Amino acid sequence: AVETVVVSAERRAHAAADEPLSVDVLDAGALDERSANNLGDLATILPGFGYTSNTVIGQPFIRGLGSQLTGFGTDSSIATYVDGVYQTQPIDLQYLYDVDRVEILKGPQGTMYGRNATGGAIHILSRRPTPEFEAEANLALGDYDLRQLRAMINVPVGDRAAVRVAGLSLGRDGFMHDIYRDRRLDGASVEALRGEAVFPVGARGTIASLVRRVALRRGVVMIEVDATTAATLAHQMMRVCVEMQLKCCKSAKSKTASAICA
Repeated sequence: AVETVVVSAERRAHAAADEPLSVDVLDAGALDERSANNLGDLATILPGFGYTSNTVIGQPFIRGLGSQLTGFGTDSSIATYVDGVYQTQPIDLQYLYDVDRVEILKGPQGTMYGRNATGGAIHILSRRPTPEFEAEANLALGDYDLRQLRAMINVPVGDRAAVRVAGLSLGRDGFMHDIYRDRRLDGASVEALRGEAVFPVGARGTIASLVRRVALRRGVVMIEVDATTAATLAHQMMRVCVEMQLKCCKSAKSKTASAICA
């Protein structure tokens, strides 16, 4: 049987064969088999995809479309998303660790991903916390004194809650040798840490089911809410406000109170 590849290119889980898009997908297994540790490695694997960097700012290209400019107002024509969050300037996103899959959408994606997606879009999806204990570590050594350590631990908390922490430590000497100062140039030194937690939710339409997950990225706490639950709560709050307003107007005994309720 042919394995079904699930993608979320249209912001919903779907089989890749059913997507009416030109999309390349590499899951965690495919990335490990090809030793793809960063987005630059994907340029040697996927046709029509290129990736360069200006200092720490990534510059992706899809089918020749992209931008080498950096700064305010010079966003690339390739939209980059990490777990559904748009990255205005993809800084230090070339390193991949504890990734579930990488989706490369080719061609204009403005309808689904908004502006800055004229040439396509890149969607990096991290692995989510699971209800089972997991731990993983990977050490890679190479020339130019390359040292790369990737580690992950997933700890369940109770029946449905879980916490997942992943990290990356990479060091490498530069490829160029400054003979005047006798030192290497263009080296690499990267340290990254990502944490995420999921909590049990209650029945749909309650406050407890509003928050889907909480993640820590680059020192920023990201909270993802359930859109359906948020809409339901907003509708309920609006209905309660209307009922309170009508009740206030009916029980008003003075012109001042009536004016306030109007």
